[in-house]
Amino acid sequence: MPDDLNDGLRWVEQAACDLAEAQDLRHKYPRTACFYAQQAAEKASQGVLLGLGLAVPRTHSVEELYDRLPELHQALGSRNEAMRLDRYYVQTRYPDSLPGSVPSKHFTSEDAAQALPIASRIVGTCARTLDRLQKASDEAGGPEGASGP
Repeated sequence: MPDDLNDGLRWVEQAACDLAEAQDLRHKYPRTACFYAQQAAEKASQGVLLGLGLAVPRTHSVEELYDRLPELHQALGSRNEAMRLDRYYVQTRYPDSLPGSVPSKHFTSEDAAQALPIASRIVGTCARTLDRLQKASDEAGGPEGASGP
């Protein structure tokens, strides 16, 4: 398997772990769940870029990654959902991003309930994209370590 694809699969695997943790935290710590949902979507998207052998931009914007990955257009339907996740990158962590409030009091389980399905669609789409690439790579090169007749 090409190194780029292997690297991409590792990123998507971590994204799936972040998403699972976000789901576990959504009721008790919704702020953290929102942040982990954003991180899962970001990592999965970056994983696809890596897997495709493309440059990964220095960004934490799911919207920017959405613009680079047509695979996400059908999964999300609109860039507005990617933009929603971008709000959870800074605002969930820094009090100065929410004048008059603090993140731990600002984000609710309803916010997490909106973020998690978006992140789940992104992670799922990215995982399926890399699975297809892996199968194509395996078919083109045959099983690793196989010896000829």
